[in-house]
Amino acid sequence: MTSKVEKTIAELLCCPYCLSYMYPPINQCLNGHNICHECYFRVLTCPTCRESKSLVARNYTLEAIFSILNLPCKYNDLGCDYISVGEKIRNHEDYCWYKKKKCPFATYDTCPWIDSMFSLRNHLLKSHSPSFVESRKNHFTSTNFKGISSYHYIFAVIYVYGKFFRLTWELEKSSKMTAWAVYFMGSPEEASNYSYKLEILSGAETKKENRHLMFKTVCDPKPENEVNDINKFGDHNCFYIHKTLLDKYCKTNGDLQYLVTIYKNIAKDQESTSTKSEAGMVQSEEVIEVSDDCQEISSIVKVEADKSCQ
Repeated sequence: MTSKVEKTIAELLCCPYCLSYMYPPINQCLNGHNICHECYFRVLTCPTCRESKSLVARNYTLEAIFSILNLPCKYNDLGCDYISVGEKIRNHEDYCWYKKKKCPFATYDTCPWIDSMFSLRNHLLKSHSPSFVESRKNHFTSTNFKGISSYHYIFAVIYVYGKFFRLTWELEKSSKMTAWAVYFMGSPEEASNYSYKLEILSGAETKKENRHLMFKTVCDPKPENEVNDINKFGDHNCFYIHKTLLDKYCKTNGDLQYLVTIYKNIAKDQESTSTKSEAGMVQSEEVIEVSDDCQEISSIVKVEADKSCQ
């Protein structure tokens, strides 16, 4: 808190049941006692006076105070020192690295791990190394892509610039359309700081026939409402490519090769020392030149139709 007054006012925002700060909507009982919205659905009666809960009453005064009062992150006891007001603190807490989260492979590889983002890298290295890479530019190979006929998807996590990204592509059985995307595993505000480029490489044996497809765009935040493998892409941007087109880029053995490059965008006030990318974003020359640190991956998580929800 920045002052004793703010600290005193902040105490009024503490929920009597869970002792955490109450965020709008702040519910009340019939006697006017406050309770946070989450605990409102956990308890049968008011934790202060045992009176029944009101179906409509809210403390609009405290809600207004919440919007202007500096509050610490709810994970400050774990080490987070972030302090801000209203919606800013709530948005921060959703993506705070001290918050315990499920493993990115919890749904796709039935991994039970739950911990903070600070522990995620070591966990992925230990338990999911075939599907975890640490390079700005990565060479992937999907074996026998040409022979795939059922629902199919690929899933991998990329760690670069101290951040996590998720690569996913999916083949829809009936339409034979594939969807491709790299999502930023963090806040929407931070996601706009990064772009990615997807290159589908030619499987041609000679340079004369060599060709490739290239797509480039700004990263979107990873969809947070995934349940049982549904909504991997949500309403977020992704590239759609028909499988028959991609089949033409496969090698003679049916393998499909593709490059995924992550870029860090820079502030526009530094544009004078930068170059414009194909996506219209500003990126530094240093970030663009990444061909010397390409990491090749030939085996990443593959989930067939019988292991996924269609």
